[in-house]
Amino acid sequence: WRFGKQNKWLVNVLFCLLTTLTVEYTQLLTGRGVFQIDDILTNAIGGVLGLIVFGIYNRIKNKNA
Repeated sequence: WRFGKQNKWLVNVLFCLLTTLTVEYTQLLTGRGVFQIDDILTNAIGGVLGLIVFGIYNRIKNKNA
């Protein structure tokens, strides 16, 4: 990533949020599925939790290597 190591998490969180917004907006435009604000929130939280789990996994993996 171009922004440096300290902003990597922020870029990934914003990417998670942008991805879920894109999916929800597409559902709104096409009429397929239901556009819900709570879906945006829960998907964004799930993305952040996934990043946290991935970070913990990488630290454990690097410690054992």
